Amino acid sequence: MTGLRSVLLRHPWAAALANSRPLMGPHALRSSEFAYTALATGGFDGVHLSSAAATIPHYVIGSASSEAVWRKRSDEAATRSAVDAHLRAA
Repeated sequence: MTGLRSVLLRHPWAAALANSRPLMGPHALRSSEFAYTALATGGFDGVHLSSAAATIPHYVIGSASSEAVWRKRSDEAATRSAVDAHLRAA
């Protein structure tokens, strides 16, 4: 998932594709097998195993998408100042 995150940060347009198609690539099957094995070892099984395994890449895709947009479209200092002002007002 670290590799997926890195790719999505380098290619922000790819997140839309990642959310609409199965993960593919030279390491996709190995990554899925690793996740399923780790989660099964952690006690997940059945529908809970499938749900947890699906949640991980969706979380990575969503967070990388948000971070890519943040990097591309924001002036960090101005955004932090606006957030700070909003929090103080609330």
